Amino acid sequence: MDNKHHIQAFKGFETWISFLQMNLKMFKWILFVSGLFSAGVTLLIIFNLGDWNFYFFKIPDDRFWRISGWCLENMWWGLINNTMTVFQPAWDIFWQELFQLLPFYLTIFFIILTAISVFTLHYFRNRSMKQEEDKYIDGAKFISLYKLLKLLNEKKTSIPIADIKTPVDDETKHFFIVGRTGSGKTQTLKRVVAHLQTIGSKIILYDNKGDYIPTNYNKERDIIFNPIDERSTRWTIFNDCTSKLDIEQVICHGMIPGSGGSRDPFWANASREVFRGILYYCYRNKIYSNANIWDVLSSGASKIVKILNTIPEGRTGREMILDSSSKQTQGIMAMLLQYTAILELMATEDGGFSIRKWLHDPKPGTLFLVNHSKSKDVLKPILTLLLEMASHEVLSMPDDYQRRIYFFLDEFGSLNNMSSIIELLTRARSKGASVWIGTQEIGQIEKVYGKESRQSIVNGCASKLILSIAEPETAKYFSDAIGQTEVLESGESMSMGPSDVRDGLTFTRSSKTKPLVLPSVFQQFPDMEGILKLSNYDYCKVKVPYVFYPVLNQYLEIRNDMLLENLIKKVDIYKKTVEKADDVVFGADERIKKSDKPSGRLDMSFIN
Repeated sequence: MDNKHHIQAFKGFETWISFLQMNLKMFKWILFVSGLFSAGVTLLIIFNLGDWNFYFFKIPDDRFWRISGWCLENMWWGLINNTMTVFQPAWDIFWQELFQLLPFYLTIFFIILTAISVFTLHYFRNRSMKQEEDKYIDGAKFISLYKLLKLLNEKKTSIPIADIKTPVDDETKHFFIVGRTGSGKTQTLKRVVAHLQTIGSKIILYDNKGDYIPTNYNKERDIIFNPIDERSTRWTIFNDCTSKLDIEQVICHGMIPGSGGSRDPFWANASREVFRGILYYCYRNKIYSNANIWDVLSSGASKIVKILNTIPEGRTGREMILDSSSKQTQGIMAMLLQYTAILELMATEDGGFSIRKWLHDPKPGTLFLVNHSKSKDVLKPILTLLLEMASHEVLSMPDDYQRRIYFFLDEFGSLNNMSSIIELLTRARSKGASVWIGTQEIGQIEKVYGKESRQSIVNGCASKLILSIAEPETAKYFSDAIGQTEVLESGESMSMGPSDVRDGLTFTRSSKTKPLVLPSVFQQFPDMEGILKLSNYDYCKVKVPYVFYPVLNQYLEIRNDMLLENLIKKVDIYKKTVEKADDVVFGADERIKKSDKPSGRLDMSFIN
């Protein structure tokens, strides 16, 4: 055995001996002090329970002393044994009662001794634990759930989230919830939505995975918008386009997202310019139906150039696609068709729904903006557009702190870039808007919005629920976001030597700054557990209760004229192909000729 192993064995022996000696010393003092205390308490009990019978003792001059039976029962008779003679009957009675009551008194003694010893051990154990705990000095810190609930009792609360109800004032400060699949994120949001629907609220809910329609949709109260669903409301762009500002700031940016810092912004900007010109052309010529707008979009680059040349608002876009055979034009047209392909699917879906009118309608209800995993690339642009329109409309409302309009954006990173989201988070509090954002990882948002905007979005939500996180970068991000804490950290050192007198244990405290929560902690959280941060309170560890919701509806009732497989193939074609111009010639004020085009959806029967 080498020297290293000898040293390790020596240390183990010394620490074991020291541990044994310390425990024996502690138990010795506990038993000694507890025994004295127990004896005193037992005597008090005996005194109070004694019957005070009197025994008579005769002394030589025939006088009698009267001594209490309590003294005899407690063996005080020895004090007077040398000065008096006890009558034999009294002596017999004494021993009889002594042996009868002694087991009872001993039982009382040992019960008290055990209780005091257990209590003392528990006290020393808690004291030891407190000595080993870090003492908070400054920075981020945790608060117990009990203390948080006590503080919230002083506030007006409403919405249930995890173990608590949020203060009403926090609703318009917005919420950010992050957690991997199965962590409790959607369960948390679903519980909040169910509560708000019960009390009668106005809700706009983005349902990316179909988690909410089956359990939270009520056809008598709510509205579904999903162009491939038979239950969907009918809508056209110009139902909510009432001014040039809508075209400039809302529709173009809502349908065709920005780059988010991930690619060259030229393609998005150029596609917006072409789309902007087409919308102005349709607006000026009263081409309001989805089918007609799609006809213009799908007419080919050469025709669109002629269309854009007829209006002053279209000339910038025209310059982008002058050469219909160039790669630039092909790229611009490919992006334009990629983000507007949904209008072809909506060609026969014209209707009178207006999201602006719905927002101003005082009746409660939920607008479900529903995506589908297989058709997400087609549906994302129109769903993002509707959210943009709703955001701008809320921001244009007069200030009203009593108003409540709730935005639920679960799987927020699956939407296109919402150019108004930061403004909604920073300015909409006075309008009564409450935004709830859910995501599995922070990288999803950064990919769409870029690093700086991602930071603004997270910071714009004052309250956060951080559940179990699978992705390391996201765990590190929220560990850094929670911040550092400064504490007095406890430590101990042991000294040892050949003599037991030299053995000793020393406790020390030193100031240390460290993360309040390590990234690995988030990754090790069990399902339905996390850390809650309300806007004006410290961090608190909470549990998300599981609530079973019965399935009341189908997630998707696909339209009879819709084959999802064909839809996916169409999307792929629009992404990769630029339509060639046909031989239709446009005059200066001429509309698109529709004699060679169907009045509704294009014939895509060539796709098997």
